[in-house]
Amino acid sequence: WCAMYNIMFDTAECGYARAHAANVLTALLAKCTQAEWYARVVKEDISGVVIKGEGALPVFLRKANFTEDALRSLNAFARAHRAAEKMADVEEDSLRQQVSATEHVSHEALLQRSEEKPPSPIAVSAVLNLMRHILLSDANAPKNQDVNSLPAFASEILPSLASLCFDASHPTVQEVMKRLSSGGDDYADFLVNLLRLFSQCLTTEHLKDATRDNLAINQYVHVAMLVSSSCVIYKETKHVPLASSLFQFLSLAVSTPDNDSADPKWTKVLAKFFLPLIDMVFGSLDDAMSSCPAVLFVAALFRLVALLHPDEGKLNPLSVCIRSSGEICDKLTIKLLNLPDGGDHPAVGLALQSLLLISHRAKERAHATLFFQQKLDALDSLLPQIPSVADASTCWTRVDNLINVLNNACYGSLVVKQSLAVLGLHKRLFHLLSLLLATSQRSEGQ
Repeated sequence: WCAMYNIMFDTAECGYARAHAANVLTALLAKCTQAEWYARVVKEDISGVVIKGEGALPVFLRKANFTEDALRSLNAFARAHRAAEKMADVEEDSLRQQVSATEHVSHEALLQRSEEKPPSPIAVSAVLNLMRHILLSDANAPKNQDVNSLPAFASEILPSLASLCFDASHPTVQEVMKRLSSGGDDYADFLVNLLRLFSQCLTTEHLKDATRDNLAINQYVHVAMLVSSSCVIYKETKHVPLASSLFQFLSLAVSTPDNDSADPKWTKVLAKFFLPLIDMVFGSLDDAMSSCPAVLFVAALFRLVALLHPDEGKLNPLSVCIRSSGEICDKLTIKLLNLPDGGDHPAVGLALQSLLLISHRAKERAHATLFFQQKLDALDSLLPQIPSVADASTCWTRVDNLINVLNNACYGSLVVKQSLAVLGLHKRLFHLLSLLLATSQRSEGQ
């Protein structure tokens, strides 16, 4: 562990050696069993005193000064790209003010201010992946132990992670990327691991609030740069894991804790990149690996608009983008309906719920197909399968999803309401109501 650790943060080593060392540590951590590094809890038989030991991993990371070394590496990498952005801004302001060329700050001069040579993207990517696995290991710790291997993560590492977000569309940033990259998908892999680490933070109880606060700085400027870079690099590389990781991150990030309100600032960021994100969605829906994250993102995107206040929704940029993109909604509905398992997949059903709520073109497309008849047939097959309260939770969940899809389709559409009435929706609802009453009576009896 010590040998690999020293190589991982040795600035004299090449990027591949540093990345492989970090990957070895990640593999060792994943291979260890809980008993090998978690803290032991011992109860003394006679006195009954409980002694809690200290886990091996937190001790190793603390003695090795992992937080300091990681911050030094991350900040050096961030400075190189931020210096390029700053250089572009300085030159733009200088030209606007017509100052002399001698007052321009050179890019090399800005880089010389950094404490060390910036590491390669593959080395930083491997460190990010190691940190994610450390958080995963903490999350999988036994319930009787409160393990926190990186106690300074929220206060020190998270701000540095936010500073890693840069805009890959900047010409000067692209020059830095060419200089630091060894070719291939170096930066795509870097963004994948950065997005996965952010996603892990958003699902970690003691980190999710701090993560949201760091992402929200300056009206989500870090998120905007992260999405912009992901779209630019995906367009060049068609890197499937990048699309999948971006959709997973955005699905988690836009979901509010109470799940019944929407942050208008989020909608502005998503509206800015609406078309490239939708293009990425269409490309991902053809790939089995990334189709589920893409579908979940679509559900979160349309739900975000549905949660807007009616007065905000009329002028909100994301709402305007969606409502003015009838052909996109039409094409998206067709894609979702033609996915394997169709609307039976929970993620697809969730996306269709949100899409049908706010898009009239989606309602029209669903009405033009046998979609509603299929939903009613599925409801007919599910209702007899509800034998009791104890073993009917899965059936009730599917019934709930079907009812929500039909309800959202009816909202604001007289044509859909009339069509469902003709297909016999009312008869099925009466049947469902009788089952609910019977189930309620059984539960009260028990």
